[in-house]
This record gives sequence, C-alpha cells and structure tokens, in this order.
Amino acid sequence: MSFDPGPDLIGVVPVSTGCTGDCTYCITRLARGALKSHDVTSIEKRFRCLLERGAKEIRVTSQDSASYGLDAGTSLIELMRTMDSHSGDHRIRLGMMNPDTAEPIFDELLDIMEGSHFYRFLHLPLQSGSDRILEKMNRRYTAGDWMELVERARRRIPEITISTDVITGFPGECEEDFQDTVKALERAEPDILNITRFSSRPGTEAHGMKDRIHSRTSKSRSSALTRIHEKISGERNQKYVGLATKALVLEKGKNHTVTGRTDSYKVVVLEDDPGMVLGTWVDVEITAASGVYLKGIRIQ
Repeated sequence: MSFDPGPDLIGVVPVSTGCTGDCTYCITRLARGALKSHDVTSIEKRFRCLLERGAKEIRVTSQDSASYGLDAGTSLIELMRTMDSHSGDHRIRLGMMNPDTAEPIFDELLDIMEGSHFYRFLHLPLQSGSDRILEKMNRRYTAGDWMELVERARRRIPEITISTDVITGFPGECEEDFQDTVKALERAEPDILNITRFSSRPGTEAHGMKDRIHSRTSKSRSSALTRIHEKISGERNQKYVGLATKALVLEKGKNHTVTGRTDSYKVVVLEDDPGMVLGTWVDVEITAASGVYLKGIRIQ
C-alpha cells in the first residue's frame, strides 16, 4: 500500500476495500467486490508515517470499518489497539460501520473510544426506520437493533457524536415507512444526518424493483427530514454554549478564524490570534452554536 502522507495535519488511513454486505441498492459493492482487509503491517506503517510527518487527526476509512479483519483472522479492535499504542496528542476518527458488523465488537469499541487517542464519534447508518424497507434493502439489522446501539453508546459516552445516514424514496416506501424513519430520528437525535434520495443504479437488484416513488415525494420527504434534523442538531449544539472544553486546532477558516475539533468531534470556529498554532490543543469557551458548528473564544 503505497502513499505520500504529505505535510497536512489531517491524514487518511484506508484499512480495507469492499464489504461483507449485499445491499440491493449499492453499486459500490458491485464495483469493489467482497471485503479485502489490508494487512496490519502496511496500515501501521502508514499510520506511523503520518504521525511522524505531523498529522494530528487520523481518519480510518473503509466501506464498513467494523468488518475489518473478518476475512483475515483479525478485527478492528486489534487494529485499534495497535494504533492506540502510539503515543502523542493526536486523535483517531473511526469511519462508518454497519450495525450488524459493529454489534459483536461494540462494547470493546466503546472501551477504546473512551481512551485518549480516539474521538468520541460514531457513524452508524440507519438508512430507514422501517423494518420492511430495511428488509427490501437487504440490510442485516432492524431499526430496533440500530436504536439499541445508539442508546448503548450514549449511556456509556454521553457526549459522543452520532452520525447516521438515511435514504428517502426507496421503492415501496409508503408514508407509514417514512414516518417510522421520522420517529427513529426524533428518538435517537443524531448530531449529524446525511440524507440521500434513492437513485436507481443499473446492475443493482433495486434497479428492477417496482413501486417506484415519485421524485417529488422523495424530495418532499428529504426536505422534511432536513428540517427535523436542523431542529435536533441545533438543540443538541445549544447545550454546549457556556461550557469550557478543549479543541484541536486544525485549519484556517474564513475572516480571520480557525477551526478545530473537540474530543466529541464537534466543529469549533475560533477567532485567530498570534498565539493560535495549528496542530495544537487550546482551551476554549463555547459562546454560540448553530446546527452545524460551535463558536468559541480561546481561554488564555
């Protein structure tokens, strides 16, 4: 696995290609094939080199991070323990993982996230709050399974940032199915929501499905979910206002600002000043919030 890490503070470490799933709508699975995990030695070499070049945020990427190693007699947990053994004030962000592959390692995963080297961040796709639609998608979990993982994570790590994905307008999605998705999101209150309108891809099983949803309906449902999530994320972020925390300053922003990340992977926008050094941790007080980011001032 060749690479050029470059001088950036944010580094990317791909750990596998393909996945163990067979979702009826997914063209990526057809393009990339079955799961193929990279060997630990090459991953650790890339990881170590990124740290030596000054990277402070390492993003572990994969189609499904939790499936890492299932084809090679190892696991994501073992890989994360190897990464965790490297000292430094960097942070590791784990990539998306499917509920069915995350569940068997979930408690150990939360143990690792409580350590000093990992962001408290979990990207766990829902796709639909309707078990009927999840079955048509060939997702290997129920909406209840997903909810149980989210609630377990929040009980263990109350400040964890939850990111999820949903698809609107999947063939056969009736109003009741859509309302099941709304209810699931309102109960779970994810911090980040990625909404996709179903798009038929030739070669996938879903391409031949009947009961297509009109684009106007799919668009309307997407807009409704956007409004619901803006309210949820705004209210969740508002709880940070007035709190003191630490932020890892990573990038220059607009209008003499810098952006950083808290340990919960929340974006914090700060006014730049001569003492602000990219790649360092600073003490901040959160002064305002939107649904997308927090605003803060540096505590001298």
